[in-house]
Amino acid sequence: MNPGYLSAFCLLLIAVLAWMGLLDGLLSRLQIRLRTFYALLFAHYLASGWYIPFGPYITLSVGTFLLPIVFFLFLWGRQERESRNYSFAAALLAGVTLFLLRYIIRLDPVLHVVDEVYLVAGVAVVLTVVMSRQADQALIIMGLGLCLMEIVTQVLVYSSVNAVTLGEFAFRDALVFSLLTGLLVHAAVFRCIDASGALARKVLVRRSR
Repeated sequence: MNPGYLSAFCLLLIAVLAWMGLLDGLLSRLQIRLRTFYALLFAHYLASGWYIPFGPYITLSVGTFLLPIVFFLFLWGRQERESRNYSFAAALLAGVTLFLLRYIIRLDPVLHVVDEVYLVAGVAVVLTVVMSRQADQALIIMGLGLCLMEIVTQVLVYSSVNAVTLGEFAFRDALVFSLLTGLLVHAAVFRCIDASGALARKVLVRRSR
């Protein structure tokens, strides 16, 4: 699949989920209106092909990299101080871990059993579920972690070519697919945990009687 098609499909799916009301709880915790959310999705898709120079050797994609990192930093800044400190540390750990994953894959193609996008998304989902129980905080950690991964990968790995582009379509695929699958898996895992906890409490109450 050509870069960009996966993320376009995922963006459409996210828009449908929001229209069905399945993201109302998350948007409420993030204090984002549905119209604003749709506008952000549209801007992210529309501006993905817009690039601006940042120095003589670095180019930034407006929609794919600049808009997402500003959005996640804005959400991060609205958190309470303790939550901000934890989210920053968790995002830093996630970003470094994902960078090392991509770096190892590039060094040893044998490990490239599936497409890099799916490997990155799988590890990002696991890290997010482990690091946070709250969906809004998980979104911030995953988003900032993926943006940090892109920065470190492009600057360190591709610095030898003297031209770095932050936010190519392959990164958009990894970002959007990771966020979508991460939120779905996060919701499923913790709903199962809550349901099993409630069932265990009922069993204990019946036995105590």
